[in-house]
Amino acid sequence: MEKPELVVISGSPHLGGSTEKLVFNWLGSVRDEFFLVQLSQTNFYPCLGCQQCMESNSLGECVFGPKDEVNFVFSKLALGQKVVLFAPIYFYHLPGKLKSFLDRAQSFYALKIHKRLKTNSGKLKVVLLAGRSKGEKLFSGAELTLTYFAKIFDLEVTCLNLRGIDSPKDVSPAVLERVFSFLLG
Repeated sequence: MEKPELVVISGSPHLGGSTEKLVFNWLGSVRDEFFLVQLSQTNFYPCLGCQQCMESNSLGECVFGPKDEVNFVFSKLALGQKVVLFAPIYFYHLPGKLKSFLDRAQSFYALKIHKRLKTNSGKLKVVLLAGRSKGEKLFSGAELTLTYFAKIFDLEVTCLNLRGIDSPKDVSPAVLERVFSFLLG
């Protein structure tokens, strides 16, 4: 069995934005080996909803499986590593590219419901950043989506929701301290 490692997902499509500033500040303090997925630098195909992965003769096989790295990343999540995901909130939800990435887990869900996906329990720690400082349900949609995504891989989700982080200059030492404390705790 492959050695579990820390998997870090930067879910922002914005190269050099506030999400990536947080990611790279935190990674500078990480002493463990890690595998970084930067969606701003990753090309992949979105799920077509074709249902091929649900068919008995191709159960769990995505039509795009061999054409990009999404299945490779998801296979790492199934090992039960510690997974850390950073993402901005756009219009009360995750960015489209991150949502498309998560949707590709459908093929792993097909294996899960047919009891053919081997997973180890793990943790998914999520740091969500919103430019808005108000909004009662600002993070609710993202948290719900991430909770159900994590269930596929038997990952327990905890979230740190940050408001008022609209640009890299808003990533203050106090914000970094909150994030470091959350991720190390």
